[in-house]
Amino acid sequence: MSDTHITTSDITADAEAFRRLVAEEVARINDLDADEVSVSPDDSLVDDLGLDSLGILELVLQVQNRYAVELPEDRVREAESVAQFWALLRERAAA
Repeated sequence: MSDTHITTSDITADAEAFRRLVAEEVARINDLDADEVSVSPDDSLVDDLGLDSLGILELVLQVQNRYAVELPEDRVREAESVAQFWALLRERAAA
């Protein structure tokens, strides 16, 4: 995984790139081969991707680092799906 930061202007970006990041992180967190992980917008972070609270925290930290944005804990808890997490990221980056 690259440690390259993505600027706020890049947030208009591509949901597909975000899903790839989520898939990479889910694979790393759950100790899976990256080719085994498929992520769709409707996937639940817990039920479909198998993340527990610590796994979600790890994912959030990686996303914050990659996109150089802060995600409030209470808002992260509200984001149950990949699409909701992406929407939160875009909203916070635009703020």
